[in-house]
Amino acid sequence: MSRPFWLFWFFENISVAGRWMMEIAGGWLVARLADSAAQVASLISIASIPVLVSMAWAGQVADRYDRRRTVLLTEVLACVLAVVSAIMVHAELATLLAVAVWFVLHGVVDAFNRPAKQALSAELVERHQLSNAVAMLGMSGFLGRLVGPALAAAILTVGPLSLVFFADAVSYLPLVVLLVVLRPRPRLDSPPPPPPEVAPRAAPALGAALRFAWARPRMRATFGAVGLIAVCALPFQNVFLPLFVKDALRGSARDLALVLTGAGFGSLLGYVSLLRGRSSMGPGLAVTAPRWAGMRLVCAPLVVGLAQVGLSYSTSPLGAAVMLAISSFGIATLAGLTLMFIQLTCPQDLQGRLLGLHNILFAVVPPAGIVMGMLTHYVELRVSMRFFGLLFAGVSTAWLLLARIGSADLTRAEGNGVV
Repeated sequence: MSRPFWLFWFFENISVAGRWMMEIAGGWLVARLADSAAQVASLISIASIPVLVSMAWAGQVADRYDRRRTVLLTEVLACVLAVVSAIMVHAELATLLAVAVWFVLHGVVDAFNRPAKQALSAELVERHQLSNAVAMLGMSGFLGRLVGPALAAAILTVGPLSLVFFADAVSYLPLVVLLVVLRPRPRLDSPPPPPPEVAPRAAPALGAALRFAWARPRMRATFGAVGLIAVCALPFQNVFLPLFVKDALRGSARDLALVLTGAGFGSLLGYVSLLRGRSSMGPGLAVTAPRWAGMRLVCAPLVVGLAQVGLSYSTSPLGAAVMLAISSFGIATLAGLTLMFIQLTCPQDLQGRLLGLHNILFAVVPPAGIVMGMLTHYVELRVSMRFFGLLFAGVSTAWLLLARIGSADLTRAEGNGVV
């Protein structure tokens, strides 16, 4: 790996740790202000609509404009938002409406940040190092998920909630400084980006990515599994987890941090398992996926679904942390292998849009959460977790098996309709 990539990866870890500190603070703030699960889901779902709309342009922006500048701008904006949030919480001005606006602005910034950052990493390494770079970048997200909640818990033992938001703002600064001086080299095996004279049109751009993915059975199945995980599993880990800890487990903000630390540990192990050793084939030849990649992709939904069922039976924060670690291991495996599949087999001029599509699928979590929130009026949250966990495990595994993912080579481009 090149020195610029290692610096980028290291500072990204710090930035993501700050984001997860903010997730703890923001999630607990919403749980404290809201009266019910339905109210939480409605708030986050309404706030997610502008985010979903902006994601339609985010991948196109990553393909057409300078990725370093895009990431730099979004990191600076995220830092400013964290400072404003810290001031509002410290001054006790935070209301549900203010939190909803903050969710919208932060989500829009993150929507443009993610695909540009994922595509930028490919410009910092050689092609034969790309699968490791994808795994390392994904691992940084979950290293932050491991470290961030622990730091948030430590801060909350000595200071107020607003201090966590201030710490989040500071965490962006090292990556901002690096991006100012960083000059990534252009990929020699990629065509030059199209000229940006014409403003990107979201629908045709996203349509090209959708048509590309839908015409390829293996990619269609992997994207389908990602979409199902966003509907059936992630709402219980993202939208409702603070309420689950607060009401079902009778826990505190520190207990929420413990549970999310378990999730981060499982995710970290999932991405570490995707790393492969140095190949003896030499540069330019060692474009390989992790061993048994196809079978691991098939098994990941089973792990996630059954762990979610186990989470529903948890009676303590420690038990919930263990179950969430197992579930997060499966989610990281599924997401990481999907990202590798995109970056190793798709045309460079479509990668940003396909990565944006990948992020859009994860962004359906809040709208799915509003359905789950309404169900809590009729069905206990634990029962819903079990039903949707089993539904996700069964449907996703069957879809991936029908696409013959288990025996597929995830480094080879897939022709239209070819299985």
